Amino acid sequence: MKLSILGISGKLLRILRSTYEDLTANVRIGGMTSESIVVMKGARQGGVMSSFYYLVYINELLNTLELSNLGATHVGNFSFALVAVVPSTLQKLVDIVYRYCRTWHIDVNVTKSATVVYTHKKANHIQTGIMYGNAFIEQDDHDIHLGIRQGSNLSLKTIIQERCQKTRNSIFAMAGQGLHSNGINPALSADLYCEIIIPTVLYGAELWSNMTQCDTNLIRRLHPLDSTQN
Repeated sequence: MKLSILGISGKLLRILRSTYEDLTANVRIGGMTSESIVVMKGARQGGVMSSFYYLVYINELLNTLELSNLGATHVGNFSFALVAVVPSTLQKLVDIVYRYCRTWHIDVNVTKSATVVYTHKKANHIQTGIMYGNAFIEQDDHDIHLGIRQGSNLSLKTIIQERCQKTRNSIFAMAGQGLHSNGINPALSADLYCEIIIPTVLYGAELWSNMTQCDTNLIRRLHPLDSTQN
């Protein structure tokens, strides 16, 4: 139905529908396989078209959230974040999501959801009390969205420390494969460094708007920020 609304019809629509007809799944544990289970809903994990189906299915919801003018929405991989200035407005946004999901039979795992109060001050005394239907959404001191951890105090120190550690892990892993002075071709090593190491350390850097000198030094010790690449 969602695909039809977008104007997809005829042979293409039949092909897309056929990929989800008569689906079954099995569970394998310790070498034992369960009987087949009929899959009634959901998108294939890792499927080429799964992200597209997900966006098609929630497109109307995203439009409704945008038109509400209550806050902002950021879409990730099979997840999205709602941003509001005050808890009462956030609750209205969550209510919109709840009604839409009830209408279109979408299951939301509330245990994997959380509310975070972002402030430079201590937010322990601020309780949001956000509900998804009759389920309470737990409040946390940080959030991980698109692989980026953001603490409630908006400090970059933890984020940059994690980026540096991931980068070190990548460097050590590549060194084991020959990325060192006596290893693979230097030109190839330089390409791998530029294609893997630098993006790893700078992933999410577009959000680093309040860096301190200490934050800059953490990155600089790992990779010179003022170096030029030829």
